[in-house]
Amino acid sequence: MSTVITFLLFGPLACCLVEAGSKLAITVNKTRFYIGNERFFLSGANTAWVNYGADFGNNQYEQSRQEFLYLLSNISDAGGNSMRTWVHVDGHTSPHFNSTGYVIGLDKDGTFLADFGRYLDDARARNILVFATLWNGAVVNPQNGSLLEGLITDESKLQSYIDHALIPWVTAVKNHPAMGGWEIINEMEGLLITGERSHEPCFDTRFLVGSTAGFAGERNHLKDLLRFLNWQTDAIRSVDPQALVTSGSWRQWSQSGALGGRNLYSDHCLLKAGGRPQGTLTFYSTHVYAILDLFFWPDAAFKHVMTDYELDKPLVLAEFSQAGGARMTITDQFLWAYQKGSVRQRYSGAWSWQSVSSGGASDTLKTQVKGIHSLKGSNNQTQGGRIAIHIQKTKSSWFVSRLLQWMISWFG
Repeated sequence: MSTVITFLLFGPLACCLVEAGSKLAITVNKTRFYIGNERFFLSGANTAWVNYGADFGNNQYEQSRQEFLYLLSNISDAGGNSMRTWVHVDGHTSPHFNSTGYVIGLDKDGTFLADFGRYLDDARARNILVFATLWNGAVVNPQNGSLLEGLITDESKLQSYIDHALIPWVTAVKNHPAMGGWEIINEMEGLLITGERSHEPCFDTRFLVGSTAGFAGERNHLKDLLRFLNWQTDAIRSVDPQALVTSGSWRQWSQSGALGGRNLYSDHCLLKAGGRPQGTLTFYSTHVYAILDLFFWPDAAFKHVMTDYELDKPLVLAEFSQAGGARMTITDQFLWAYQKGSVRQRYSGAWSWQSVSSGGASDTLKTQVKGIHSLKGSNNQTQGGRIAIHIQKTKSSWFVSRLLQWMISWFG
């Protein structure tokens, strides 16, 4: 009876509480993001790491947290709404592997979910959405490369990661207001074996010869890498059908067939390689750097509008910098992404590289803040769209939460 009374008295209050803490509904309509009826633009920076591959799990976030808070606050104050953050990288601290290369958990000490959840809480307090990048294909550490290699080449090892790490992680954070989305691997092209012939165009890498693909050491067949993407994406979207999922290309040559390259990230290629039905990306993302900081590749995003690539999903510029921008200023880069071309021709996001000012061609935080600030408060629906979001806990939602907890404990 007490349970019934509690529900009758406080059911409406519980409804309001759920709404106060609910997650933003970011939807995809063709090549654009939306919140409600408003076009939405992701604006912010990479905070790829504070301690490379060692920020989450095994109580490591506590060591990185003050720097993350500083970076989150700077990006938020500049008007940014999102951050791209690398997590496992090569697997040297997370997930937890056994001696034979199978994944048996998210981390050895069992603090990964608490660590990452605290990071999301910190981001939420500053109205920042986090996009988690799982792996890195741009650099291979000889001491740890075999762990990632095993997941790419061995289906049973990849499934062990999905079952014992990825699904529990997605399940734990899928409703968190600051969980923006997922990226499977940064620049898989670094690992590609180029020049391979295949009767299936999705697996033929001859078009990449001379493109700089394979720059991290030509280690993996394209089919294996695409299966790697397909299976993890399917796992994420099976747990959270509304999840935003991408995988960042090193340039547009491997993400569009319109300018002479090929879209390896297409639904067709991912399904062909992995066969899992929900293993297709919800948006594309690419990186834009000049050659020796002198000139851009012909397919570079700062030489084109989005529709030049003839893609069927939103496209986010997930890495770029003034330092690697062929004399193009950071402000001009953000403005290009937000307003270049007609309303149907524009990109859907821009993340500068990278806020801790480390890694190749990285800008200082001050420079990146300047670029992000150029879009602060923008909401031009004929250009990139809305930028400002509000996902913070409000005082009223905190009060309702406490009141509801007290009433249920009193009457229940």
